[in-house]
Amino acid sequence: MDGWRLDVVHMLGEAGGARNNLQHVAGITRAAKAAQPEAFVFGEHFGDARQWLQADAEDAAMNYRGFTFPLWGFLANTDISYDPQHIDAETCMAWMDNYRASLSHQQQLRMFNQLDSHDTARFKSLLGKDVARLPLAVTWLFTWPGVPCIYYGDEVGLDGNNDPFCRKTFPWDPAKQDNVLFSLYQRLAKLRKQSQALRYGGCQVVYAHDNVVVFVRVYNQQRVLVAINRGEACEVVLDDSPLLNVSAWQLKEGKGSVQEGILSLPAISASVWFG
Repeated sequence: MDGWRLDVVHMLGEAGGARNNLQHVAGITRAAKAAQPEAFVFGEHFGDARQWLQADAEDAAMNYRGFTFPLWGFLANTDISYDPQHIDAETCMAWMDNYRASLSHQQQLRMFNQLDSHDTARFKSLLGKDVARLPLAVTWLFTWPGVPCIYYGDEVGLDGNNDPFCRKTFPWDPAKQDNVLFSLYQRLAKLRKQSQALRYGGCQVVYAHDNVVVFVRVYNQQRVLVAINRGEACEVVLDDSPLLNVSAWQLKEGKGSVQEGILSLPAISASVWFG
């Protein structure tokens, strides 16, 4: 086996409950790695997974708390219970940064990021009338620290409300597939494969206000600048930072522009630059 996903892992323990849970989860991980040193062991946690990660009981967790739910709140205006949740960029990034600040850099890079799963409504359906924001979420998925997980069908625009409707069969008929969205997934996967900064780099949020989030991924001399704008077209002035000191930025995805620390961002857009 190349790896193991432990379902509702916080409930695993003795006597039909969770007694000595951490001890047993750590034992499973040790046994998996004894058989296959490169085995990837990660747990399903809808709640806070950090105590398991800090104890090295798991390599990673499904990153609902540190990625999925804040992104839902910012782009889809909904929370885990599908109730309205309206948060701005500052709140979203404070949430995501606070969660990953409790993890080592290597754990951040291993976290299992997803927009949705077999246990949730599909993100496309959560967006409703704001479905134009879907490419923003896909760009975020491939550029934030962690391992991007594509739930089957998301890449071709499959929709579906909460379980069981999120588990529809794959739409094999090409006429029912969103080729524009699929092309975006392909381009972003290629960018991530090309960039050590996106796979291994640190992450610093350099702007978060109202509708706009901007962060930079850093690895040695490589830089990747990412801007997410859920609102109207705007200009963003970035503070001076050594992390942004590059000779030139090359636009790799999206339609924004950057010049002398000023970003010009189209409405409802995601832009990626290499530097």
